[in-house]
Amino acid sequence: FNRPIASAPDSTFDVIVRTRPGGKIFGPLYDFMCTDKIRTCVNLGSYNYLGFGGVDKFCVPKARAEALQHGWCSSAPRGEGGTMQVHRDLEAEVARFLNKEDALVLGMGFATNSTILPALFEAQAGGTGILVLSDEL
Repeated sequence: FNRPIASAPDSTFDVIVRTRPGGKIFGPLYDFMCTDKIRTCVNLGSYNYLGFGGVDKFCVPKARAEALQHGWCSSAPRGEGGTMQVHRDLEAEVARFLNKEDALVLGMGFATNSTILPALFEAQAGGTGILVLSDEL
């Protein structure tokens, strides 16, 4: 990508617009020069494309308090690290919101899609009556 970033990466981020003399033909012979212009870009190049990784006044204090109360793990998904009460509370809230009997919330991306979901679809339901909500780029 190699662009000078002028803001914290969030769902969008700002880059410094660069130019170089020489036009389209001779331009590649010259180095880029930064301008005073800023361009806002949609962040499609990281796991923060939803913008939850930025610092704000609402989420950060709550996330910090939860991490201090419940602890955290930097290397294991829930399937390896175990289910905590906060997982079950979130699933109950999602189920209530969707007006469903229960919900399963997983945060593993590709690993979830390739391991856990196929096992659920092969269960007694035979793949019918199962609602899967997944975010995407």
